[in-house]
Amino acid sequence: MKTTVPPTPQNRFDPGYECELPESFFLNPNRGRPNNVSNSKPYRPKPIRLPAWLLVAVAALLLAAVVIWSTSGRKPVHERVSVPEPIATPTAVIPRSAPAPRAVLMRLPPPKAQLIRLPQWRIGEERLLTMPYGIQTLGTLRGWVPSPDRLPANGQLGDVWITTDNTAYVWLVAPNSASAQWIDP
Repeated sequence: MKTTVPPTPQNRFDPGYECELPESFFLNPNRGRPNNVSNSKPYRPKPIRLPAWLLVAVAALLLAAVVIWSTSGRKPVHERVSVPEPIATPTAVIPRSAPAPRAVLMRLPPPKAQLIRLPQWRIGEERLLTMPYGIQTLGTLRGWVPSPDRLPANGQLGDVWITTDNTAYVWLVAPNSASAQWIDP
């Protein structure tokens, strides 16, 4: 009995090769070779090439757009904002010819009380006196003496003696003092 090989079917599988595809299948020009086949190169599609004149035209259009935009009559942002009045800013520093003087703290003595022309103050008459440090006291005029060293050795609180140079001395207890003394307001 003679066996004949049946004609190759038109489908992909050849019954003569049990599980393997024929070599002709792998060498099909419409299909790349698989990666596991020796002497094969990986499939890389050809890059799309644009015509050179198209690239030059696009570059020229972009350059023209940039030139037109930069030279257009645009106003800067600060000119577009409406301000009712100009903002005052110093334009220059004024030079000084000499440095400014520095302040110096000095401790001055408290001012003396001065007698002003009031109605005549009679001996035994009481008046409200304001001392330089802000305390008010009631003073009674006891008389006149020629100098401060002729003041009485002691007196009553509120006694007032006036010297010939119109300086009044009051017998008081001064602030931060323990005893009464003659005070020259």
